[in-house]
Amino acid sequence: MPAFRDTLPTDLFKRVAIICCVGVIGFAFLGLVSQYSGVLVLSSIRPNYIPMAASTAWCFLLLGAILLLETLGSLSAWARAGAKTVTVLVAVFGLLNSLEPIIDVGLSFEEKLFPTTQRFGEVFTNRISPLTAFIFFLAGINLLLILRRKDQTIIRHLEGFLGFLVTTCGFICTMGYLFGTPLLYGGAVIPVALSTAGAFLLLGVGLVAGAGPEALPLQLLVGPSTRAKLLRVFLPLTVGAILLQSLLHKYVTALFRNQALGAAMFALGFALITGGLVAVVGRALGRALERAEAALIQAHNELEQKVQERTAALITANNSLQKEIGERQRAEKEILELNQRLKERLREIMEKKVQLEAANKELESFSYAVSHDLRAPLRIIDGFSQALREDCSDKLDSQGQDYLMRILRNTQRMEELIDSLLVLSRLTRREMRREKVDLGEIAQKLTDNLRESDPQRQVEMVIAPGLEGEGDPSMLRVVLENLLDNAWKFTGKKAEARIEVGALPKKDGPRVFYVRDNGAGFDMAFKDKLFGAFQRLHGKDEFPGNGVGLATVQRIIHRHGGRVWAEGAVDQGAVVYFTLSPIG
Repeated sequence: MPAFRDTLPTDLFKRVAIICCVGVIGFAFLGLVSQYSGVLVLSSIRPNYIPMAASTAWCFLLLGAILLLETLGSLSAWARAGAKTVTVLVAVFGLLNSLEPIIDVGLSFEEKLFPTTQRFGEVFTNRISPLTAFIFFLAGINLLLILRRKDQTIIRHLEGFLGFLVTTCGFICTMGYLFGTPLLYGGAVIPVALSTAGAFLLLGVGLVAGAGPEALPLQLLVGPSTRAKLLRVFLPLTVGAILLQSLLHKYVTALFRNQALGAAMFALGFALITGGLVAVVGRALGRALERAEAALIQAHNELEQKVQERTAALITANNSLQKEIGERQRAEKEILELNQRLKERLREIMEKKVQLEAANKELESFSYAVSHDLRAPLRIIDGFSQALREDCSDKLDSQGQDYLMRILRNTQRMEELIDSLLVLSRLTRREMRREKVDLGEIAQKLTDNLRESDPQRQVEMVIAPGLEGEGDPSMLRVVLENLLDNAWKFTGKKAEARIEVGALPKKDGPRVFYVRDNGAGFDMAFKDKLFGAFQRLHGKDEFPGNGVGLATVQRIIHRHGGRVWAEGAVDQGAVVYFTLSPIG
């Protein structure tokens, strides 16, 4: 919709509608007081004019009150339904009374509702005029459309058009009284009272204002357009000029007996009035044109200034853009160079990876071959040592027997080392199977096995719940088995041994699991030797072992994409941490 309210107060039309409604209610109140008090001059203005009928006053009171409440926004849902019903009844009442003189049949109950009082010429003073009834029919339809308001342009225009008809009818009837020729006077048809005409004029204006400036005819009169400005100036002046001409012709010519002199005075008066109106219009239009010209010059200057500012901004932006383009080109060149270096670096990494994989495979093959090749002579040495012990032990002195026992113990230790070496070798060749693994459940089973193998020991085992990781179940079992075996072994000399399996609070990055004990611990100065194959920080006479367990743990954790490290202190225990990379 056009933005009519840009140059007008937002509540202007609401105030106009409220004032008109109050005026209509005032006319209705005077009409009712006049009818019920018998002082008819209150609603007829002059004794020789017909007064407002009681039914007319009631209709004005109802329509004016409903329009006032609707304008103020005071109608609830139930009150609105009642207001619609009353409006329909008023419209039907007006339609029936307007049809009576046409079909010559009494259609309404006006005689029963408002008994006959006295006559005004040939008509009753307490009866509604057919023209009044028809205008009430139009006003009722108009108010019903306002109460049932829908945001449809055609409905809004219909509201404004019906309000304009009501206003026009009131204006015509009022002009009839102004010129001394009231409509329908002197016959058998009830005329429209002067107070009724004035009330209709106010009611029509209120209905037009209630329809709003978006509807015709207000749409043509309001707003900043040139058409609306010209209509606001010329329309009232034209109507005023016509009325003044009519009044001058009626009253000025009657003052002179000489018709020629009266006509001359009428022409002179009309010329003076017309000249004055033209001067007023010319002055108003001149000011409007001057303001428009000044506004145009100001707008031109502002536009020129904005164009200059915009041009300067565009030049600055263009320079910045050129600079940015140059920087981007340099950045792209650097990116290309970096990509080329990265490709070369990746190629070198891939070559080294291939070489490393080949070296690992060669090392694995070598370890596997050495382990197998060492077994045969080791078994021969062990076999002959056992035979020598069984067959010739009585021929050896104590020193010879001690030497023989040392040979047997070392061959057995060599067998264990070869087995451990084979385990390490197999770990790198075995295919991994990644899945969700409950590390707590595995730790619990391993703990039960340790308790069964060494039932005389009393060790406090603490396994945290919810230790879920992702990896190969059998490999992770080997990890926990080695870590728990070490913890069980190194807490062997503690009266109150305690082993804990848990995880650190979750933070950014992979989850950190740990196995903690309060056993022998180790010196952190030698932490780099912990995960080396066959590296031991404790003597064999203190704690048994071959130094391959933590190396095995490290190899498995690295295959899972994680890392492993340890912390500890001598005689204060140790803790081994490890992480597992998630699947995918």
